[in-house]
Amino acid sequence: MRVLKSAESRKQVVVRRGARLVPALLAVSFPLAAAAQPVPKGLMETLAVLGLPSEAAAEPAVATSFAIAAGLAFAGILAAITGFRAARAARHVALDREARLSALEARLDAAESILAAEPDAVFIWTPESLRAAPGTFQARPRIVGSTATLVDPSSGDLDFSYLLTRLEPENAGRLNTAVQRLRTRGARFSLHVQSTDGRTFEAEGRPAGALAVLWLRDVTGERAEVSRLKERLRQAEYSRSRFEEHLMQAPFAAWRRDDKGNLVWVNAAYARAVDAASPEDAVTRGLELLGEETLATLRRTLFDRSRARERSHAIMAGERRALDIVEQRL
Repeated sequence: MRVLKSAESRKQVVVRRGARLVPALLAVSFPLAAAAQPVPKGLMETLAVLGLPSEAAAEPAVATSFAIAAGLAFAGILAAITGFRAARAARHVALDREARLSALEARLDAAESILAAEPDAVFIWTPESLRAAPGTFQARPRIVGSTATLVDPSSGDLDFSYLLTRLEPENAGRLNTAVQRLRTRGARFSLHVQSTDGRTFEAEGRPAGALAVLWLRDVTGERAEVSRLKERLRQAEYSRSRFEEHLMQAPFAAWRRDDKGNLVWVNAAYARAVDAASPEDAVTRGLELLGEETLATLRRTLFDRSRARERSHAIMAGERRALDIVEQRL
């Protein structure tokens, strides 16, 4: 390393000396050539250092020619060194730009792969297509993702204009208006549209930088599942309502509690047993049919079991009666 540094430093010294020597040689040589004057001693010594014999250095014509040649040689060397350094710097810049370009291409390929695997159809309007007149070829969006259920079966092509023809007229108008507002104003939207073949699509549009993007997802199966779940819930609520109606008229006391042990529902027999005006009155006032000791025993049993059974006595409609009590955790 020291040898390399020493050689490099000597090279730089020679270059600096040469850079100072070129104008000096030329400045002295041209007057000598013009006036044919004797060669100065200092110039002769300099030419001798450069390799010119002393006899030749004493001749003005020879000294002038040699000085000019030496100056041109040093100028060429300096130009070559400068060009080499500039080329090396340019090469480093080019390599750096190439590396950055490769990284950007890799990121772009990854984004393309992700979009291609998107289960939804994605319509992307670029700045060029945003500025184009609607309805022209230049205004067509780029389409990626899953488009199997949307393409034209006759040609296999898909375009936003063709998509609108597949929707119900009212839904097509709503979607087209929303997309135009997205493209011109960047207004977000989310809506559901129906196709002419009965399918349901969720359309969501939002700006992404300088782009306008529309996600179109087929939710026909999800909508059907939601409808089935709603129907099952309706049937369950109906069954519970009918059960509570029958239980309300039962001749024995019945009740339901929440997680904290508070009454949330009682039947008519319970209300009569606690001398309440109605079942709702009994719940509102929190009237308990059982004593604190019996309630505590039931709570301890239900702590680690799903069912508790206890025999106790209670005052019902002014009379003391023996009760067989069953509480079930639901």
